[in-house]
Amino acid sequence: YFPKFVHVDQLVFTVMNKGGEILYHSEDLNDKGWDGSYRGQKASPGNYVYKLSYTTADGRDFSETGAFMLLE
Repeated sequence: YFPKFVHVDQLVFTVMNKGGEILYHSEDLNDKGWDGSYRGQKASPGNYVYKLSYTTADGRDFSETGAFMLLE
């Protein structure tokens, strides 16, 4: 799981469980994204939270938080 952008210069993408534990973090625009695992094990199906902050090519900053469901 990883957002894809056009005209973005920087980003920070983090996936957390419901307890706020960070399962995945990346600042690499070319990252392939979270593969649904944590510490070498498949993460449990359920709800997860993401935080995304990014800067566009024209210098504007954006931030959003959301949730998604991981299915088995």
